[in-house]
Amino acid sequence: MKRRDPDYKDILIFVAGTTPQIITETLYALHYRKPPIHPDEICIITTLTGKDSLNKNLITMAG
Repeated sequence: MKRRDPDYKDILIFVAGTTPQIITETLYALHYRKPPIHPDEICIITTLTGKDSLNKNLITMAG
């Protein structure tokens, strides 16, 4: 496996509506690919309605 440049980061940027499936399915696929990709940062761009839905269905359920 190659060494990563310490200045390099894997950053995922999502544009999401009211359903978090695009986020969870993408993270699942990246985790199980060969070699896996584990992002250093995740950024989600959404609306206020989308934010409420993500907090309710994704963030709160994980905690």
